[in-house]
Amino acid sequence: MIAIIAILAAILVPTVGKVREKANTTKCAANMRSVAAAGLLFANEHKGKLPRLMVSNAEFPNVIRGAAQIPVDQRIINNPNVYWWTDLLNHYIQSPEAFCCPSLSEPATQNVGGAWSDRYALGIGINFSAVAPLAQGEWTRSINVPDPSQIVWLADSGGDVTGAWETRVDEPGSGSCFFRGNNKAAQGVMPRHGGKTNAAFLDGHVELLDPEDIDFGPPRDTSKKHYTFF
Repeated sequence: MIAIIAILAAILVPTVGKVREKANTTKCAANMRSVAAAGLLFANEHKGKLPRLMVSNAEFPNVIRGAAQIPVDQRIINNPNVYWWTDLLNHYIQSPEAFCCPSLSEPATQNVGGAWSDRYALGIGINFSAVAPLAQGEWTRSINVPDPSQIVWLADSGGDVTGAWETRVDEPGSGSCFFRGNNKAAQGVMPRHGGKTNAAFLDGHVELLDPEDIDFGPPRDTSKKHYTFF
């Protein structure tokens, strides 16, 4: 009997793990779809401006018209000096959990660049800087984006993502909220879904991709159809 139980366990445990991972991948894609929809709503209300990576505290009430300053401990990202893109879009989304990949379980307290959170795991990153520029007053307008169905807007992102894709492993608390779309070797994409990454495009659709199918350029690699720049 013990031998039978051991055999069953050896069969079931990997299967349960695969089912859980598939569910996380599907939920992550749904979250990205919700975030992309929120970003398109933001652009619609801001004359085509797509969300910036961040805005200063002083800019925030002018960007989100009539909004009061949000206490730091109530922001999705607890930065006292700026509002990250997640907090710009929080007004347009049902739950802040949409900014999180469900494969991550710990709050992003080890995040880089002042983008840490004491409540949310994050892990869904925005394309900085092609789509989400950093400079004050600089915005990417949707009307100026060619081939929106091919431009990667959001993707699974993590902390230390240097090295080859197959060696990248999530570190506890390091779920990132951005990736450098022009540099795959820097802060960037984390292929956490069986070696693949969910990616949301500027037309709002989401695909599960092999990172090698994404061109981080420039110059543009015409053999690939997915780009992080334009």
